[in-house]
Parts: sequence; C-alpha cells; structure tokens
Amino acid sequence: MEITIDGNPIPQKQTAFRRIGTKVHTYDPCAREKKTIQNLLRSQWKFKTLEDPLYVALYFYLPIPQSTSNKTKLFMQEKKIYHTKKPDIDNLAYFYVNAMKTIVYQDDNQICCMFMNKMYDERPRTEIIIFPL
Repeated sequence: MEITIDGNPIPQKQTAFRRIGTKVHTYDPCAREKKTIQNLLRSQWKFKTLEDPLYVALYFYLPIPQSTSNKTKLFMQEKKIYHTKKPDIDNLAYFYVNAMKTIVYQDDNQICCMFMNKMYDERPRTEIIIFPL
C-alpha cells in the first residue's frame, strides 16, 4: 500500500511552551501542518485502519538547492549525492508516523520494522509504503 504526499517533507518541531499568567502550557508547533497532512492521508487511504504489525518505508525527496551547479545537480538527480543537511531524518519520520495514527493504523507501536531514506529530487515529496507483516 502506497501513499504519496507532494510538497516539501515536513519535520517535527520541538514541543513549544507558552506562559499564560502563572501557568505554563505546552503546544505542538506543527499542529496546523499535521492536520493538513492528515486530510491528504484520509483522501488517499481507502482501506480500513490496520491492526497488524507493520513494516513502513519512508522516502523523503527534498528539493535541490537553486545555487547548485549543473554537474552537482546531475549527481543529485542520479542519487549519487545524498541529502546530509537539515532536516534530520528522525524528525521527518516522527512527523509522518504520528500523522498516520488512527488513519492508516491504530497506533504507531504497531510498526515493527522501518526503513527511511532522505534524498534530493526535482519534485519534493514524501512516499510512504506500508506492508502488514
């Protein structure tokens, strides 16, 4: 089962804190983006919520910087140069794994095996492949 989400992959940001009077409140700074991604997931996921142990593969295609030379751009397109800059791959995975909760699967503790890959591409997107084990 495959899901493709077009656009730049979104990393999970650190939980933020806000003081209101004498109380400190925490909030998710990615809440708006997460709702948008969840709506896209609902439109693409035509199956019932999975209950089995899962294998999840996440492929993050990040944009090639504008200032890149043509030679380097060619190597990036051929996947000979990997994306080694921010955002971190674990923050990208955390965002999407949590966004899929209750839509694709009941809880992310069902994921028993995970593969992640972060690379450059002309068309930024996130591709998610899910296999019940």
